[in-house]
Amino acid sequence: MLAGCTDDSTCVPVRRAAPASVSLGRGFVDLTAALEASAPFGVFAGGANRQPQPTVGAFADLDGDGRAEVVLARLPRRGADEAAPVARYRYDAGAGRLVADGALGPPTDALFVGLLDLDGDGRPDLVARDRGVGVAWGGAAGFAPAEPLADVPGEGEGLSTYPDDVDGDGWLDLLFVVPCNSARCQTLLPVLRVGARRFEARGDLVEPTRPSWPCAVLSAALAPDEPVIVQLTANNPDEPQPGMFFRPAARDGAGYPRFAAFDPVRADEPLTASTPMGAAAGDVDGDGLFDLVVSLDPRLTLLTGLAGWRMPQRPDAFTRVCSDGGASMIPWAMAFLDLDLDGRLDLVTTHGDDASSFADADRHIGPQRVTAQWNAGALRFLDFTDASGLGRRGNWRSLTVGDLDADGAPDLVVGGNGELPRVYRNAVDNGHHGFALRLRGSTSNHLGAGARVEVYPTETSAPQHYLAGGVGSPYVSSEPLVFAAIGERTAAARVEVRWPSGTVQRLENVAGGTLHEVVEPPLWAIEPPGRHLPADGRSEARVRVTPRRPDGSLDPDAVVDVRITHGPGRLAGPPVRDAAGWTAVVVAPGAPGSTRVEVSVAGLATPLRPRIWWD
Repeated sequence: MLAGCTDDSTCVPVRRAAPASVSLGRGFVDLTAALEASAPFGVFAGGANRQPQPTVGAFADLDGDGRAEVVLARLPRRGADEAAPVARYRYDAGAGRLVADGALGPPTDALFVGLLDLDGDGRPDLVARDRGVGVAWGGAAGFAPAEPLADVPGEGEGLSTYPDDVDGDGWLDLLFVVPCNSARCQTLLPVLRVGARRFEARGDLVEPTRPSWPCAVLSAALAPDEPVIVQLTANNPDEPQPGMFFRPAARDGAGYPRFAAFDPVRADEPLTASTPMGAAAGDVDGDGLFDLVVSLDPRLTLLTGLAGWRMPQRPDAFTRVCSDGGASMIPWAMAFLDLDLDGRLDLVTTHGDDASSFADADRHIGPQRVTAQWNAGALRFLDFTDASGLGRRGNWRSLTVGDLDADGAPDLVVGGNGELPRVYRNAVDNGHHGFALRLRGSTSNHLGAGARVEVYPTETSAPQHYLAGGVGSPYVSSEPLVFAAIGERTAAARVEVRWPSGTVQRLENVAGGTLHEVVEPPLWAIEPPGRHLPADGRSEARVRVTPRRPDGSLDPDAVVDVRITHGPGRLAGPPVRDAAGWTAVVVAPGAPGSTRVEVSVAGLATPLRPRIWWD
């Protein structure tokens, strides 16, 4: 019997545990235990204010050898005038432990947000924050000094980011949530890539909301082909959540999407619980539609995907596991992962006190833990935390997912509040198999964020559906890897990657037990690749198109068309065919601006619209 919660305040023993036949073998192994004797940094502020400080971690291949290192950091409290220490480690598979490795690590005083390849050069870049947002560009020799990334407000806690192609131009952008206390707040802030290592904050694209203190953000197509941005921000529990869900409402005169707040749930089932602090998206019932779990203090609720709005709520889907003291734990970050590799997504959730709970003895819950919940089918999840190895007591917040040893199994970094981050290596050995995919976009954004993946363990299997991304954690973002399960088979018969460009790439006999890199077949490309040219009335940009069928195979007989949908500039003529494909020439206008271009192959327009800038 496990402790479960029947309401928001009372916990009683209930039978909601996974059956004993559900095995994870060794489960997850805590690699941080060996570091505690020489902890890389303290986790409490100095002086009279002994408030605990948040900690985070991330995975990134810093040295280019195909295996990830792990970076741990402590974040200073808001307004604290101190460095943010960073520690770097690599995993020694022979010894089964983490080894300190600072040779190619990020600066030790960086205010950590994430390690993501922002410019597409194959090297992780450090997204940092200090009176705004900066980036330390990564290279073969390490990281360059941090420089401003964009005009993003915010300091200390309350800043989180998520990678996505927000405007559908084939380039990777970032979504930030930032704290705001003014009358009309811009808590959700798209930061769009507008050139080579150039980004621009575009708060004007999102409808302002009421003052709030956001924790996390993610985006996913929660209805077919309709992107939705979810920002997780504090609210009054007696009122519906203000400005939590956003979707494109229209495009402006330059072709940029305008996002407006909307309510995806039924009017008689408002999301009124307090303080959503994390979310995750995934297809938990195998219907091909992505579902959403949101942490609503002190419970989780599941919004089930439908072919259209409204999304039904299933607050009873998850087992409410309580603290050792019998109190309701506070949920923060979560991720849908198939832990037992049976083909159904399970759920990992972090729990811990917030700052007010530490400061107020009456609200202090005490040690909490990360929970793991097994997907029993029929939208019902059962607790199997004890079998997972993730149940260490403490106060936990952020969650980062990666592949530390390139074995195709998801490893975790769990950040805390007043806790050393825990690095968990996936050592599940129950006879089942899985693999991971790292997507490399060419026409689509280079991280493949937003891509859908269908996995067929056998040729006659029903497909499993996965999303590249879908983890909305406070403080830190994860690389959008895809982790898939194939049960007792050692290879998947077929995998189909549905890229944001519309191309569906088919892979066969995909082996388990490893991390695969999948490169998107190029459909179109812009020359120059930086997409910037003088606004002199004569400079020429070239749109080079390699015609392909929807399955990604070459279609040399297809007719290609290119047209301008928004902005100045003109086409020099219809696309010209040559041995390599088709080329259309866009001639610069005489004044600055940008041009949005649509490419069609065999009469079918591609979903992405590249943009060319005239300076």
